[in-house]
Amino acid sequence: MKVLIIADTLTDLNPSSDTGLSLAREAIRRGYDLYWSTPEEIIVEAKTVVIFATKVSECPEESLPTRTEDNIRLVISDLDSLWIRKDPPFDSSYLSMCWKLRLLHEELQILNPIETLLSFHEKMIPIFAAKAGAFPAEFVLDSYIGKCKELAKLPSVQEKLGRPYIIKPWLGHGGEGIRTMEKNLSSTKDADDIIAQKLIQDIAEVGDRRVLFIDGEYVGDFVRFPKKGSIIANLAQGGTAEIREPDSELRSLFDKLGSYLKSQSIFLAGADFIGNYLTEVNITAPTGFETVRKLTGKNLAEIYVSKAEVLSLA
Repeated sequence: MKVLIIADTLTDLNPSSDTGLSLAREAIRRGYDLYWSTPEEIIVEAKTVVIFATKVSECPEESLPTRTEDNIRLVISDLDSLWIRKDPPFDSSYLSMCWKLRLLHEELQILNPIETLLSFHEKMIPIFAAKAGAFPAEFVLDSYIGKCKELAKLPSVQEKLGRPYIIKPWLGHGGEGIRTMEKNLSSTKDADDIIAQKLIQDIAEVGDRRVLFIDGEYVGDFVRFPKKGSIIANLAQGGTAEIREPDSELRSLFDKLGSYLKSQSIFLAGADFIGNYLTEVNITAPTGFETVRKLTGKNLAEIYVSKAEVLSLA
C-alpha cells in the first residue's frame, strides 16, 4: 500500500509521544510506501490536488524517521490511503487543508474523513451525541458557548455554573488556556468565543480519562492526573498517566459512544471522561498511542493500520 500522512513538520514532532510516528512505524514495518507532508504542501492544480511530500523509509522507536527523498509530487492515483495527523488548532490553515482535500474524498480513503472533520467541533461532539439520544445526557456537562458578554445575558447562567467554574477557549487544544473563574462571566475580558462549564471538583482524585476508539471500537484508555495545584491533566501541560480499569458502568458508556462514533464515520477518536462525564471527543489528531504502549505494551497502531486496510478493500 501507498500511504500519505498529513501532519506537522517532521522536525517539530516529539518522537517519544507522537501518534503519527507510531502509525508511520507500523506502516513501514508492513512494507508500505510511506510519505509525509504538511498542509502547506497541498495545492490545487486546475481541477485536481497535488501534494509535495517526503518519502520515509525507517522510523525507529523514540526517533524521528529517516527521509529518503524530498519534494515528491503526488496525485491521487499515487496513493491508496491518506491519514490526517495535523495537530489543532482548527484554524484557517486547518480549514484550508480540509477544503482542498475534500476534492479527493470520493476517490481516496481519508482518515478521519474530511466531511467528518468539517462537520464536528470536538468540544461539541458530546452535545451532538446526547441530542441524538446516542449517549446519556446526564453524563454530558451543560456547556455555555459564545462571547462572555452575551453569555452573561442568559438568565441564571451564573447560578447554573456555580463558583468556581471552568472557562475553555473555543478553539483551544492540549489544555491551553483552560482556567477556573470566580468572577461573573460579564467581568471576563475574552474577546473570542469561550466554553463555560461547571467545575468537576474531584478531578485531582478521579483524573481525566483518555479513551481511544478505532472504527467505533474501544481499544484502550489511561487516566491523566494534573500536577499539584493545577486542574489541567493533559500530558502536554505536565500531567501524569496511569492505568485504572474502567468499571462496568463506564464500559457501558464507552460502548454507547463507540456506536455513535461509528455511525458518524469517525474512524479514530480520543474521548475525554472525568468520572462518568464525557467532556470532549478529539478527532483532528487524537493522541495516546505511545502512552498506551508504554503503560500496557498494547500496539494500537497495529489495530489502526489493520482496520484501515480492511476499509480500503471494502
